Amino acid sequence: MSTKKPKLYRFYLSEKYDENRQISFNLKRAGIKAYTNFKSFKEGIEEFNVIAAQLDGDSRIWFHQNGAYRGSTTPEKTVTMLSRVQDQKVRDEEVIEFINKEELVDVSPSKANKEKVEEVKVVEEVKEAIDLDKVAKELKVFVNYADQKTASEVTLDDVLSSENQYEFVATALSWNDDNTVTAAYVVRNGEESSKEHTRLIDGFKAIEMNKPKQIYTHYVSRTIWGKPIIWLWSFAVILEIICIIILILRMYVWEGFFF
Repeated sequence: MSTKKPKLYRFYLSEKYDENRQISFNLKRAGIKAYTNFKSFKEGIEEFNVIAAQLDGDSRIWFHQNGAYRGSTTPEKTVTMLSRVQDQKVRDEEVIEFINKEELVDVSPSKANKEKVEEVKVVEEVKEAIDLDKVAKELKVFVNYADQKTASEVTLDDVLSSENQYEFVATALSWNDDNTVTAAYVVRNGEESSKEHTRLIDGFKAIEMNKPKQIYTHYVSRTIWGKPIIWLWSFAVILEIICIIILILRMYVWEGFFF
């Protein structure tokens, strides 16, 4: 009767140098794209042991330096390995080389080339995982049904993106005078996050301008006597003018009589 071989969980611990040549270590589990970065070799090994203790099966960690395979070991053997490293006060920059030379890890020459190829794959995946800023710059940011609302009606919840692999989070929103909005956002992958980016969004419903009101004046007689009164007033004015003319003529007549 054959026994089932226990599942093997593979982990990788690789050196990483930043632009200032400060070393850190990336711990990655095979088959999972994300990785975790640790400031020291010891922290990376301790995290490996914590995860391995929770898995149902065997675990093994492979060490890589400069893209090359430098041996592997089990959680049980890491206790002795860390003890030797601490006793010898080995620097993190030299620790992987040290455990290889001191044979504190298992090395299989026949598999060295295969593991080197695997390391190349790991490095490529890490580069993709940390390039969240590139993802943030290239994704499309929009507002659904923008043509049915004005810019002033947009809220943070309305801002969406074409990104479906990582988490998109709209962080701020400003409304512009030209019926557009400027949205600020980040892209997250677990605990990692891109820098905050901004995007101008337009295409909203046109704002209806208030039309000037036209003022109309209506002249309407206030009573039924309006027109007769106007005619009477006109007649009185004409009569007064006639009287003035007669008076003037009489004055001329009297002056002619006496002289």
